[in-house]
Amino acid sequence: MSPRLTIAFITLLVTGCIQTSPMMSDKNHMDIIKNFISHERWRGAFTNIERRFLLADNPSKSFPLLSQHPQILIEGAVDAYERGCEYQAKSIAEKRLKMLSTLEQEGFMVHNLRSIITRCEKERAGRDATQEEERRKQLAIAEEKRQIEKQRELARLLELQDAKDGALIVCNTPQLCQKVFSLAQIFVHENASKKIQIATETIIETYNPTEVFDIGMTVYRLPRDSTEAIALNINCKGSNGPNKATCQLQEIELYRQFKPFIRGFVSLDL
Repeated sequence: MSPRLTIAFITLLVTGCIQTSPMMSDKNHMDIIKNFISHERWRGAFTNIERRFLLADNPSKSFPLLSQHPQILIEGAVDAYERGCEYQAKSIAEKRLKMLSTLEQEGFMVHNLRSIITRCEKERAGRDATQEEERRKQLAIAEEKRQIEKQRELARLLELQDAKDGALIVCNTPQLCQKVFSLAQIFVHENASKKIQIATETIIETYNPTEVFDIGMTVYRLPRDSTEAIALNINCKGSNGPNKATCQLQEIELYRQFKPFIRGFVSLDL
């Protein structure tokens, strides 16, 4: 075992990891490049040489190899750039152009490589622009949908309030109000999901709904100046969550059924 490997092995025993010196790493890297060259694998050779440039790892050591083996730039670089064109990030393009400037200063002909990078950069910019346009389009569609849903929700709220107001029954005599109130109790019994827990002369109330879409109801007998009013309140479980729309439609339908139900038994001067 060489002295350097012996020192690395001792380091492993002491610290639990082998610390490779920059010189050893550099030699290994150069050996890898030379191995690619010996097998005429020009793209692999160029890719490793480029890595030295991009890492600013003393790239001048690669100049003799590029001079001795022009295929590295003529074939390997072109192949590498063409294959990687789709994945060339802007930061990589900038580093590559800087690298080519260095090579040009050393007398290497790299105009064709610069053309490839420039073309790839234009293609990347075009893809980015297309993606940005698509992103904005999707955002616009999402915003339009949000506005449409907001308008629908507002329309449902207005419709719900209108239906609730339309369910209010004003009766001119105590006798008529008593009949309407008694009929309201039947309506609640037939349409609410929960049983009636309170039934007095002025209020009829069910238990609170517990399952999604369950219906709870309350009916109030309210005194007014010279008349009385019967007011219905409907509570659908889920009216404040993701099931809001369905619940609101259920409430609207029940409010609209209330007055026709009462009219089926008594004559209302409404």
